[in-house]
Amino acid sequence: MYSPGSVRSHHDKTLQHRKNSSSEERTRQGRYRFQRTHAPYSIENRAAVPAIEGLASAISCQPRHAVSANRLMEEEYFEIHEPSDWNQRLQENAAESCRQPASINDIAPFQYKPLGSEKTIRLLKITRISHSDFLHCTMIHMDRYNLLSGSGFIALSYRWGDESIIGTMQLRNVFMHGTTEIAEDYETKELPQSTLDMLVELYKTERITDRWFWIDVLCLNQADILEKSAQVRLMGSIFELASEALVYVGPEIESTALAMDFWEKLRVTFAELPRVDADGKMLYQSHEELLRYTDTTWASPEWEAMQKHLTRPWFRRLWVMQEAVLPRSVIYVWGRFALTAHDMRLFPYWDMRSSLSMMLYQHDSSCWYSAKMISEIAFLRSNRTQANKQWVGVLHNLVWWCDGAHATDPRDRIYGLLGLLDGEDLGIVPDYSLGNTVENVYTDATKRSMTRHPGFNVMYGAGIGWKKNNLMGNNAGETWFKQPDPQSEADPSMTTFETSLPSWVPDFNRTFAHLPGDHLSAGMGHVPVEPVAFDGDFLILPAYVVDTVTLMMDFTSPRPLSGAKVEVQDDPYTTWYLRNALELVKTRHPPPWSAPFYASFWRTLTFNTSDVASDVAQFPPAEYGDTLASLDVVKESGILANSSTRVSTSVQRQRFLTTAMAFGSWHAVCVTSSGWVGLVPRYTTIGDVIAVCPGARAPVVLRSTGNERDGKKLFQFVGTGYVHELNNGIHVAASKGKLESIVLR
Repeated sequence: MYSPGSVRSHHDKTLQHRKNSSSEERTRQGRYRFQRTHAPYSIENRAAVPAIEGLASAISCQPRHAVSANRLMEEEYFEIHEPSDWNQRLQENAAESCRQPASINDIAPFQYKPLGSEKTIRLLKITRISHSDFLHCTMIHMDRYNLLSGSGFIALSYRWGDESIIGTMQLRNVFMHGTTEIAEDYETKELPQSTLDMLVELYKTERITDRWFWIDVLCLNQADILEKSAQVRLMGSIFELASEALVYVGPEIESTALAMDFWEKLRVTFAELPRVDADGKMLYQSHEELLRYTDTTWASPEWEAMQKHLTRPWFRRLWVMQEAVLPRSVIYVWGRFALTAHDMRLFPYWDMRSSLSMMLYQHDSSCWYSAKMISEIAFLRSNRTQANKQWVGVLHNLVWWCDGAHATDPRDRIYGLLGLLDGEDLGIVPDYSLGNTVENVYTDATKRSMTRHPGFNVMYGAGIGWKKNNLMGNNAGETWFKQPDPQSEADPSMTTFETSLPSWVPDFNRTFAHLPGDHLSAGMGHVPVEPVAFDGDFLILPAYVVDTVTLMMDFTSPRPLSGAKVEVQDDPYTTWYLRNALELVKTRHPPPWSAPFYASFWRTLTFNTSDVASDVAQFPPAEYGDTLASLDVVKESGILANSSTRVSTSVQRQRFLTTAMAFGSWHAVCVTSSGWVGLVPRYTTIGDVIAVCPGARAPVVLRSTGNERDGKKLFQFVGTGYVHELNNGIHVAASKGKLESIVLR
């Protein structure tokens, strides 16, 4: 078995070695596989790739530069039967290239042939590569429904990169004219240089050598809006039909080998650790314990290597969700190194056992999103591949599961999810025309989802009370620990887009704040659920207005910087947040607090997540209360007479505070006119009202505009909150007032 450090570059490997090595030996080198599971293509074994004679061409015109079928066969033989010596191969490729025009300027720009049918897709194969890494590729048209026989094709998932840095390649069309195989002359095709570099690397490492593959930047005519709109609807089926998907996370960097070694160490560590205690309960590891088990410290290079390994921009892209979920086989590639989809599924388990993502967060805040993406891909893939009877691939679920992912075109925040819908047809048709604005796409999708599935699952992501200028901080590019988010600057797709959306329509291009759990029941009960209605950009919302915000935490004062590489409970920002929340509530409720009021306080801090079903809950409810009481900031506040006797373990503090600060990053503690403590959107203001809508799981915060429309009060939707006293069903809200029709814009 090879270790990552012993793997050598493929640049100097001979094809004779490839012939002498078995397929299994070539594809399983240690935990990090060089995947190449195809049968070699030869003249005698044409069934190994989509056969040329089976091509379904929609081309009705004569080719401009046609060559005979014999010439095509000769070229194919030359391209497959390569010399065994790499240098000799480059020399012969260079000699072959000399038969092409001497200058790129002498080659005509590549012209796409019309697909002619929505069933038709294009596939590519690299026919040769010159000594200067100049690519020559062949393109065919294929009926996607005829791809199930034979060895199929590879689908590439990757990040385009900087589109302002352009490279060139040579590309030709090959298709059927009657019964004759036709190949046109090579023509020049431009595409991002980073994509060219990726293709060269994948070819040299034999991942796509002699294989047909699909790649969106070339197989879609990006300049043809009608074709692009039609083909985007097929993206899901293209990746489902692929025999394998290669996820090109990025090139190998200096620390990649160390990251792979550390991945293996984590795999062995968690496999050896006991999973449950004597009572059968899950055992969790604190950060200190994990550092000890892995023989590392906060400053060890392994953690930074892992962070760099997992924070490549690929992990922040929306399209990659379906590209990694739908294929039968998925290989994640970092230059020479690779992990399978099964390997990647280990990370969510490690994170559950030890809050691993929070440890990586200390090195780079964008790890939070990468960890979420890896977990959601594993979740979606598991549910689809195992035909989970409870799987529901509907839009309002997908927008939350894919929350945090980004797309260069903000309309793709909807279009990029259509391939993951589980047989649900909302009638959404991709339309990339200039007249179809982001506002139109988001508003239409929200209406369709709320109409098909009555409820507030999509609307929970809306509201004017969340961050608008960045993802999670109060200053541009800062996170809730007030650390820079380098990915927001490095990835142009992270740019925010100013929109004029109605307040009840989510801005799908930004990170959502929080989806209330199924265990919450503020709007549940026997009161009939009144359906919402739409009037253009206005939403008519049935609601009980039950309270008003009178006190709010102050986030305008200076806040401390997060500590570097420390436990959550030691972080200065965490202490600052809890101290301010306690002082605010004490102005209305002087200490000492009664046990019931204290319980409502700590449940509010965590959105009452401890009431989740027992198979999901991290701790019994009482442990959360004891954990908070054991913190120095609570003992100093004097709210509890016996707080000095409360103790907790490092694991308990870590998990409670991670949960509390996850909600606290978006929300602020408030006090209502009734004296209730609430957790509301950060930009809630004094005077905003608390309302409960029939069918909604959590209370909502509304802001009156002071105007009316058709005799109804006109409000803006601020966002979703939590008030413990309102979490016992709709009858509580009904006892406070009458049902009103409120108009939201």
